Amino acid sequence: MFVVCFFIFFLTNEQLKLNAHYLIFFHILSVLLLFNNNTLKLFSPISIIYFYTAISLFFGSWGFSSEKVLTEHFLLNYYSWNSMNIALFYLILSLSIFVIIGNKLIPDTIPKLNTVKISMKSVLISCILFIPFFFFSLEIGFLGGNDLSSIPRTLFALILILKAQKQKNIIRFSIYLIIVMILATFSVDSKREALIVVLPILFNEFILNDLRINLKNFTILAIFFIYCIFLILAMSIVRGYGNFGSFNNIFQAISSIPVYIGSDFFISALLLNIEANYFFFHGINSIELILENPNLISLGSTMIKPLFIFIPRELFYYKPESILTLYTSEFELAFRSIGGSYPINVFSEFFWNFHFFGTFFVIILAFFCSFIYKKLLSSLRENNIYKLLFYLIMYSNLLFYARGSGLDLFFIYVLLSGFFIYLFHLTQLIILPASSNNDL
Repeated sequence: MFVVCFFIFFLTNEQLKLNAHYLIFFHILSVLLLFNNNTLKLFSPISIIYFYTAISLFFGSWGFSSEKVLTEHFLLNYYSWNSMNIALFYLILSLSIFVIIGNKLIPDTIPKLNTVKISMKSVLISCILFIPFFFFSLEIGFLGGNDLSSIPRTLFALILILKAQKQKNIIRFSIYLIIVMILATFSVDSKREALIVVLPILFNEFILNDLRINLKNFTILAIFFIYCIFLILAMSIVRGYGNFGSFNNIFQAISSIPVYIGSDFFISALLLNIEANYFFFHGINSIELILENPNLISLGSTMIKPLFIFIPRELFYYKPESILTLYTSEFELAFRSIGGSYPINVFSEFFWNFHFFGTFFVIILAFFCSFIYKKLLSSLRENNIYKLLFYLIMYSNLLFYARGSGLDLFFIYVLLSGFFIYLFHLTQLIILPASSNNDL
């Protein structure tokens, strides 16, 4: 891994722009060898964050080197980068530290785990509590005015996923596909909601059943991911990609997918759809901006923002800005002025706050991810549905935090999820007192 870092640092910018994806590919192979098909480690937050970051950098680097980029001014900025070797060196070094420490923190063997028992009455209670949010928005003004109804919807989906564990394979997999399809239908403008349940599905299948990545399981996994990409393409068409017209839902857009795939710009659009180009460009570009102007370093302000979640900016003018605001305002102020934002990954955010000292916070992130994972495994051993739901939410949202949603949004999702889980628990105690004796 560190050999790859060495090559990245000493290559010229022009050499790196042409060959970075090859080096990232070798780094990914080295990490796969490190984990050695240990599913407990492969499905830990450590490895999920690593592979998401490294694979996104790989495809994004290849896309830019091949000029498979829809946004022209991103490509022009890419050609003007002067410190890509330093920026990519920092990112790959951070990933190396993150995964090496994480590998030491995650146990090698799966402890005895239990399949959580959920009664049909509990499922019906969750229907009453959470299904209304499929049709009504949940906006809390002082939290930014965003629609947070995805939180109870996700909890309902998780309950169904856990309930399905005792079903036969064909029934269980069908339930998974339907759940992802429904969430995609209700969240066309955001891939987050549909994809946030993918990790719990994989966790339940591979960790609870102690499976290995053999040819059969890899094939099933590949089919599932192709299905998810299929949904992403349909959601993208509904949002206007390809100019196929106006659609009310993803089902109407499905017939346009073959034409979309056959278009000249499909590869460029796909890299944008799966956010590989965005991830690569903004991750590197944010570090370039700091290297050009060290005065932009925010000294941890974006990381303490969760402390001010419940304080309106009108009452406290010095409330810290999010990394989304700081970076987007610096890179493209006009886009930010109309409400747009460009996320940067958590490792780039550490650099934005602390320069190369950000690698120290990579270590803290590894310990935090390990803590959440151990709590998730512990909740399975205890057979506690409420704790399991809570830590599954944290487990899934860690990836979106690493993607660049910001620590403040991570805590908002966790806190509100905790509230709805407690509401579910309280309702169970009132309606089913004899069977609801687990504490959150």
